[in-house]
Amino acid sequence: MIRAMILVAVIASCKGGDKSASSAADPSSGGSCKPSPKLCAAMPAAGLAKLFEMPELTIEAEENASDSPAGTRAECRYKHDGDNTSLHLTLILACSNFDAKAEFAGIKRALTNAGAIDDVTGLGDEAFWSHSGTSTIPFVEGFIKARKGSLVVDVLTRSYQINGAMTSETAKQRAIEAAKKLFAVAP
Repeated sequence: MIRAMILVAVIASCKGGDKSASSAADPSSGGSCKPSPKLCAAMPAAGLAKLFEMPELTIEAEENASDSPAGTRAECRYKHDGDNTSLHLTLILACSNFDAKAEFAGIKRALTNAGAIDDVTGLGDEAFWSHSGTSTIPFVEGFIKARKGSLVVDVLTRSYQINGAMTSETAKQRAIEAAKKLFAVAP
């Protein structure tokens, strides 16, 4: 469901106007950064397992940075599936060649219209947390999206539970820490 919400948000953010006409003086206009081409190596599974309190995480897939007209992007997916402890974690580090601030605002607007989001302070220029899950289900699916200039990071958690339980606030705090680490490894 979270991936579907992100897809809807990305499509909604692309509507209207030519974003390639951004002002070069605006630091959010994009094109000034490159994501790490080896994201999984920069964000080791063992360190993330410790952060998210998993016995271990294995790398499920990696997509190294690629150039496209929209910008560059690197993605690393990790997972742990146990009886009562599980996590599917996706980290994305992207650099926009367009107006990253406007794209971010479009995604946030679309997600706000689709459901609740929480603004996150102290993480990049702007950030938010969106999640599904209630006290009646034992896991949290959510994500942090943060922007710093033209650099955008995403930390997506799916099926996140420890000993058969998880709270949104705990998942959010761990995702924030992972996002800080992503910003730190960005070139």
